[in-house]
Amino acid sequence: MKRLYSACRLFLLTSLLLLLWPASSDSAEPLAPIILHVPPNWTSSEEGYFLNDDALQGLVADAESWEETTNAWMTAYYEMFDRHIAYVSDTKDRMLVLMEQINKERAGWLAEIKRLRGNGLYLYGGGEYDDGKFGTKVGAMFVWRVF
Repeated sequence: MKRLYSACRLFLLTSLLLLLWPASSDSAEPLAPIILHVPPNWTSSEEGYFLNDDALQGLVADAESWEETTNAWMTAYYEMFDRHIAYVSDTKDRMLVLMEQINKERAGWLAEIKRLRGNGLYLYGGGEYDDGKFGTKVGAMFVWRVF
């Protein structure tokens, strides 16, 4: 069972290295990574995987490339997040100004309506028909509002 586990680890590590290797090679000819599984007490005191210099350099280059890409994406994310926060703040300020303007305009309308519905002296004029005769009437009236 332990041998199967070690073989699976070797296969997964080799597959990962082979998948990532072409992305980091700068030379025209591909480098051949050498990954060896060393059992305990063979040439080392500990069990593990050992790489030659080419494989190690490729693995380090891939890790650095991944780190640079990750840092670029994180920087872009934080810039976009800052722009979003600024947009939300600006929109909130603009909405508050708009609400203040709407409330001022509404207060003006309500005052005008109150003035028009209030007590007052009204003048009127118009035509009339009374007992077969046409005529005109002009007058004034005082209106006292209770409600």
